[in-house]
Order: sequence, then C-alpha cells, then structure tokens
Amino acid sequence: MAEVLVSNLLQKLADLALQKAITLYGVSDKVEDVKAQLIDIQCVLRDADSQRYTSKVAENWVKNVREVSFMIEDAIDTFLLNVESLSEKEHDAFRNSVKWVVKGPKKLIAMNSLDGAINKIQAKIKKINENKASFSTNDPGASSSSLGSAGSCEYMSTSVAPEDEKIDLVGFDKEKREIEELLLDQNTVKRSVVFIVGIGGLGKTTLAKKVYQSVKDKFDFYIRLTVTKVFNQPDLLKKILEKAGIETSNEDYHIIKVNKYLKDKKYFIVLDDVHSDDVWTGMRDALPDEGNGSRVLITTRKANIALKTAFKSVYQLGFLHREESIKLLFKKALPEENFNGKPYPPDLYEVAETAFNKCGGLPLALVVVGGQLSMRVPATNNAWKSVILTMNWLKEGKDCTEIFASSYEDLPVELRSCFMYFASFPEDHEYSAEFLTWLWIAEGFIPPSSDPGIMETISKKYLDELARRCMIQVSKKSLDGSISTFRVQNLLREFAINEAKEKDFINVISKKDDFTENNKSVRRVSSQLNEPVWDVSSSQEMKFTENINPNIRTLLLFGKVVPFSSRFTLLKVLVIFHYNSHDIRDPFPGLLIETLKKLLQLRCLAFIGCNFPWKVVLPIEHLHKLVTLVIRSCQDVVVPPRSLWGITTLRHVSVDRAYNFCDTLEGVSGPVDVPDLQILEEVKINKSGIEFLNMPNLFKLHLINESDSWDPIVTLLRKLQKLGFLTLQSMEIPLEILDMQNFPSYMCNLHTLRLKGRWQFEDGELTAKMFPKYLNMLTLESSHLDENSFQVLEKLTSLRILVLVMAYAGKKMVCSNQGFCELKHLTLDGLRLVELEIEEGAMPKLEHLEIRSCLKFKMVPDLQRLEKLKVLSLKSMPESFKSMINNEDNKYKIEKTRSINFDE
Repeated sequence: MAEVLVSNLLQKLADLALQKAITLYGVSDKVEDVKAQLIDIQCVLRDADSQRYTSKVAENWVKNVREVSFMIEDAIDTFLLNVESLSEKEHDAFRNSVKWVVKGPKKLIAMNSLDGAINKIQAKIKKINENKASFSTNDPGASSSSLGSAGSCEYMSTSVAPEDEKIDLVGFDKEKREIEELLLDQNTVKRSVVFIVGIGGLGKTTLAKKVYQSVKDKFDFYIRLTVTKVFNQPDLLKKILEKAGIETSNEDYHIIKVNKYLKDKKYFIVLDDVHSDDVWTGMRDALPDEGNGSRVLITTRKANIALKTAFKSVYQLGFLHREESIKLLFKKALPEENFNGKPYPPDLYEVAETAFNKCGGLPLALVVVGGQLSMRVPATNNAWKSVILTMNWLKEGKDCTEIFASSYEDLPVELRSCFMYFASFPEDHEYSAEFLTWLWIAEGFIPPSSDPGIMETISKKYLDELARRCMIQVSKKSLDGSISTFRVQNLLREFAINEAKEKDFINVISKKDDFTENNKSVRRVSSQLNEPVWDVSSSQEMKFTENINPNIRTLLLFGKVVPFSSRFTLLKVLVIFHYNSHDIRDPFPGLLIETLKKLLQLRCLAFIGCNFPWKVVLPIEHLHKLVTLVIRSCQDVVVPPRSLWGITTLRHVSVDRAYNFCDTLEGVSGPVDVPDLQILEEVKINKSGIEFLNMPNLFKLHLINESDSWDPIVTLLRKLQKLGFLTLQSMEIPLEILDMQNFPSYMCNLHTLRLKGRWQFEDGELTAKMFPKYLNMLTLESSHLDENSFQVLEKLTSLRILVLVMAYAGKKMVCSNQGFCELKHLTLDGLRLVELEIEEGAMPKLEHLEIRSCLKFKMVPDLQRLEKLKVLSLKSMPESFKSMINNEDNKYKIEKTRSINFDE
C-alpha cells in the first residue's frame, strides 16, 4: 500500500510543480527536493514492505513513510483546495500576477501554509532516508510482482505450514473421483498435467494426498513433493533422484539424470503448493513425454499458472456447501460421535449454522472452530455460542490468518489496495463490479488513461486476477464472461479489515465504540452501523465525528447512521447507501447540501436507495473535479438544470429510470462540451436537449425514450465516434433507428447492442446491412420478431452472443444451414416456441444454449448437430419439459451435450 501511495504522490508533486504560484513564491525547489527524496525511498520501499512481518525495524520504517506520505498529500490537497476556493477574479489575478501572490491575503495564507508544511516534511523525510540503511534489504527480486509478471517465484515471506493437513476430505468426493479418472485415463497417452486450484485452506493438499495414495500403485514411479515458496529446482530434482536410489552431488546435471531415469517409466509426480509458473517451466524438461500415460498433479492458489501450461485439466476448488460444512464441523467438534445417518442435536445444529455463516464454507476455518468447540465439555448451545461470539481469529484462528496473510502478500502491489477496499462494505455484501470499478478509479487505484474503456478494462483484469486467486467468490458473470457481481468470504473480509486498520487505510465503524478510536492518520471511513446511537434531532452526532480525521478522503455511509461533518472538506469519494429518514428535524440533508459546496476536490458522489424527509437539491455546480455521479432509487435527490454540464471532468453518469434526466438539460439551447464523459446510463428522455451534448469519448450509452420523437437521439448518435455499447429502450423502436447505414461509418464500430421495444416496420424491411459490421453481442427484448427477421439475424457474421427475451412471435424457430456462423451463446427467454429446429450446419460454434421460461415446448430440441455444444441450461421450465428431457426416447438428442443444468 505504501508503494502505491508514494507512486501516486510523485504524480501529484509533478502536477503541483506546474502550478505557476509555486514557482513565483519560491517553493518549487523544495517541492522538487521532496520529489527526489521520495524517489530514493521508492527504490527500497517494496523490499522493506516485504520484510515488515519479520523485521520490526522495517515495519516502523514503512509506517513512517506512510505517515510522511499522508503529510505530503494533506499539504498538496489543502493548497489546491485554497486555489479552487478563489473567486474567478481572484483566480485570474493569482495565475497572472506576482504582485497578487505577495499581496493577496487568501493566497498568501495558502502559500505560507504550504511552505511551512514542506519544511516539516523535508525534515521528516530526511530522517527516513537516513534510517533506511538500518535494515538490510533483500535481493530486489524478493518482492511482490506486478500483474505483468504475476506468479514470479521471487517472493520472500515467512513460511507457512501446509495449510490443510488437518482438513478431512469432506465435500470433494466428486472431484476426487474425477481427478482419479483423469489420471488413470488409458485413452490419453500423452503426459498430462492436472491442476487443483483454490485459496489456501480449501483442502487442496489433502485432496491431492488422498488422490496420490489412491492411484500411485498404478504407476512405475511416483513421488509427492512440497514446493517451497522460493523455488529450488535442484532440491526437487535431487529428491526425485534420491527416491530412485541414484546418488547425487552438487555438480550433477540433475535435469539430464532425472529425464534419463524416467524415460522408460510411467510416472506420477505431485507438486504441492506451487506459487509460480517458473516451477513447471523449471521441471518440465526433466519430465519426459514418452506417450505412456505419465501424469503430473499440481496444487496452487493461482489459476494463472495453469493457464500457461499446455495439455492440462484444471479443477477450481470451491467452498463447501452448508451441509458439507456442518458435517465437517461436527466431525471436528465431536470426534467421538458417529453421526452417519443420525440427525445432529437441534440445539447444536443451530450454532453450527452460525459457524457456517461465519466461516463461509472454508474447510480450514471450520476445522479451527471445530477444534475450539471440542474443548467445551459438555457440548451445550450456550457453550458453543460463546465460542462463536468471542473467538479471536487473530489468536485462535492463527492458521487461517497466516494463510490469508500469505495470499495477500502474494498479490501484485497494485491489487493490495483493491483487496483492502473490500473492508469498506458490510458483511455479506454483493458487490457490483461496475460500481466498484468507478470507486477504484476515483480512489486512484487504476492507472489513468484518457482512452475510452481502458481503465474499465484494467479493473476487469484486476477482478479476474482476484477471482483466479480465489480472493473473491463470483456470483454472476455477464454473457461476455466478465464478472458482474461477486462476494467476499466473511473471514477474508475480516482479514481485509484488520490489514486496512493496521495500515491506516480505512476505519470501519460497525459499533458505537468505534467512534472513540482517535486515528488522525486514517484516510477512509466506512460507517456500517444499522441501529441509531443518538437522537437524530440532537447535536450528539457532531460529538461522535470529532474523533474522525477531518482530512479523510473517502466516506462510505451505510444504513441508518451518518457520521458526517462540514470539516470533511478534502473528501474525494462520498457514497451514501440506503439512508432512510422521514424526520423533518433530521439535520443531515441540510448539512449535506452546505458541505457539498465546499467539497471542491470531490471525484465521486453516489446516492443509492436513499429516502430523505425533503428534496435534496445538489449544488453540483461547485464540484468542478467530479468524475462519477450515481443516483439510483432516490426520488428526493435533484440535480439543478444545466449545473451538471458545466463539469468538464465527468466520466461516469449513472441514474435510473425513476429520475428525469431531461430536467438537467432544461435551458440548454446550444452545444455543451463534456469531453471526458465515457458512460451515460439509464437516462430517461421525454423532451429535447440531449442532442446538444458533445461527448466525443462516450463509449457506453443507455437511453430510455419516453417522447414521441427520435430526432434528438438520432442527432446525438451521429456525433458519437467511439460508441461501443448502446442500449435503446422505448415502447416502439422505428426501423430507421436500427439502420446503421443512416449513421456515419464510425457507428459501425458498435460491438454490443441492446434493444428493448417493439420494432416498428412501416415502409421498409430489415436487412443484415442495417446492423453494425462488427456486432459481437445482441440483446432483443419485446421486439416481436417474425421468421423473416430472425433469418436476417442469422446472417450477422460477427455475432457471438444472442439473447432473445419475449422477442420472437413465431411458434417454430428454425436455425438454418450456415446461419449464425460465429455464435457461441444463445438465450431463448419467455418465447412462445413450440418447436426449435436446428438444421445441419447451423450454429457450428455454439457452446452454450440457455432456454428459460419457454412454457409451450412440445418436444426436446435435437441438439446432435451442435458439435461444439458444452452446456444446455434449462431455467424455469415446466415439469413436463423436464420429464421429456429425462425420457430415454429423447436421450439421443442431447447425448453429445457435456453438461445439462436445471436451475429454478
């Protein structure tokens, strides 16, 4: 975290140096000096940070770096805030006159304040640089990687014992059986690699050990090796040679010897706890592929290691389900009891469910809790409850904490702040990937880019990496495969809270006592109190905010309690979730409006599911640095006309259909430039105005047209040069709005199109040329397509995803020969279909067919011709259809489909 903080500060100092007043007042040399010293610190910071768990000196040094970084940030932001607070006349004079800098009272105070702060910073930073020699740094390679080299085994950390030696194999019987089948498959003669992937504590080692014991005798040579975090190739090879009875010495060519010995043998080698793709790269040449069915089994926490290996199978190990978790818990808590076929004691089962909710199905955590429960004799409801409620995970759950710490330390530097940010949200929160991306951008976690969509793409890459490392649990994916929503396992979230608190990253307020902690360094506050702790009409609230650092940059408010103060003038992120008040005495709305006028550094403002006792008119015109504005399910939040469109820094605007977006355009009668706006979502249009917006970088647009005219929208679309995602929604959508030939050629770059509304055909007919040439994903809802229109869709040669929701009027759908030549996913939702016919040569690349709520199907579709089909998903289908699927007479139609999923 300190490394990211210093990196961001260097950019800030570079920007500050461009301020003319800095040069005029003679502070520029001091700024450059601080910048140079920070660069010196940055050179050793990563090594020091990696040593903080093993060296108290390194830990204190990193803490001092963090503190001085906060001092620099406060000095810069306070100065910039004072500059922003000048009137326009004062601002012009300040920029252009040396005399004003000397005589202008407001600015003179600001410059003196900056000069004094820099003097203190210089003294502190000098001492830090002197002390950096007091601890020894490791080899520069012994630090966490970036995403560009994720998985490098050049990590140094405290060693952790095999994380799941204590875990019994519960809940993974299917995985064990299937892995054994892969290892013993006589049809696969090439040497193949099987990966077991999952976060620490899931039971990877235990599963691999059980599989090893079960199948080893089927091979000529077998060995199970635990890989150290710092990969030692000669040591692993030496162990293989020792097992083979071959003498070795330090001078031996181990790779050649191992390869020669194994050349005529069918071998089975387990590499447990692999941290880097360098391990397989280093071992591969020693393991010959003689086409005799040799196998390698690798356990790892990092799925990206498996992605770089050819000819492999990957098993992503997940968390245990509820019943499996409870079974493991009782097995550890009451080892003398045998519950096979017997019900669990009801009073204890209730507590076991609470333990499951806490541990989230993580086997190691359940083992730790079970061990604590086993010491409570006799086992009673109250005794078990006291363990669950009072357990100190940092102490009793040390095994879990060490595993989480190891996984955290393995993260690339740029992902650590992203992970700690999960502490900002309440327990069991379902995260929206899109909204979290906007927060990460506002916080500065994503490298800046002016190119549309680049920062969002980087954020997706970060989330994918966290998912591959099993640090998040994906709840839902978009049809393009990107993460849509996800959760964070409760114990991982608690670890994030502790780590964030230790680094002054965020202060989580979940109980009244948390207000008494006086931490003047913390930069972010998340209030997660659900029950009021004061009378809403009293002044008690202000007393509680006195212990919150006035220089906080982020304030996330959940639930009923809003510790808010007009002192928080340096806020950059303000998010209010589900605030609900009907008391007209409530001082918060008024305080919020007045304070917003002072938040000149604010980058992200979001209201989600809020109800205020009276209308909150946002003073948006003061927020000249606003990047993200989100208003969802808030009818009482109002943006004054025209005020939004004077903010040239806007990047994301997302409102829901309950909000009348056109009110913000009232009085706009000429061109308005919004150069940075990239996302404009769910905006309701019922009159003109939007056509005046010039948004050259817009790449995602969702419009809901409630007016009779499409002219303003057509005018707008003709100006959008970089649009990639477009959603249009209306009762009726005319044919001309569908015809991309009516728009300049750059509109043909659209790759994702969603249309909700009945297509209006008057004098023309639909043709394939009307659609964007490179259209990749098409979603149609309530379109009322006929057979001819469907045949036009079949000719879209770039289409890979098609979703039809109540969009087809016919009873029979025919997928024609050579139709949908690139389609990989097809969803049929709520159609009146009786029959689906697939001709020879249709959809040759289809991998996933989803049929949902199609209640009138009379027969099972014949899927034999879909050679690439992997998954058939059947959701909310009638029981009669399920019976037909299971009927032996229909088995031949679906026998080539690898997986059939029923989901209610």
